[in-house]
This record gives sequence, C-alpha cells and structure tokens, in this order.
Amino acid sequence: MNEKLMRLIGQRRDLYPAQLERTFPNILEQLTEFWGTTAFDMLAEKLLLSSRNGRSGFPPEVVVELFHLANLHKDQMKLLSQEKRDIWGNLPEDGHRGTMDWNDG
Repeated sequence: MNEKLMRLIGQRRDLYPAQLERTFPNILEQLTEFWGTTAFDMLAEKLLLSSRNGRSGFPPEVVVELFHLANLHKDQMKLLSQEKRDIWGNLPEDGHRGTMDWNDG
C-alpha cells in the first residue's frame, strides 16, 4: 500500500484504490504526487474522460476507484478552501477573543 496516499485519504481507507495500484501503479504514483493541487484534478479528469480513439479504457473497477478518489480530493479541497476563507472561525460563540480593556495602561 502507498503509505503517503493512506495518510492523504485519512479515515476513508475504504476508498483506497487497490485495483489501480495493482494494475496501474505509475498512475497511482502520479495521483499521489499531485494530491492537494489542481494538477490532481486535471490528471483525474484526463484519465476519466479520455477521448483518445482506439483505446479500450480502464477496467470498470479502476474507473470506480478513480471516480471515488477524484470526489474525495474535491471534497477535501473544498473543506480546505472553506477553512482558509473563514478567518473568524476560531472565535468563541459570543464573537470575542477575550477581555481586553483598552483603557488600562
């Protein structure tokens, strides 16, 4: 198993692409390398939507694994994006960080 990918997919170990690893290890290596970047999205799209003539494509179980990885990646990037945008997300419920009296001094 690709340990780096295992860390990247976190608790979604049920989505580990065993068939992809077994039949196309070089592609799994590229996806792992690009995880967390837009290059991952571009590669996944290229793999899933290839329009090259004369190719039979991936076996169905590999397509399913690629699809699941692409969706997991998209979900992780969406969460990361939301965390970066929410600059006030760490404030307590009342909206105040603490009690600071600006008149002390």
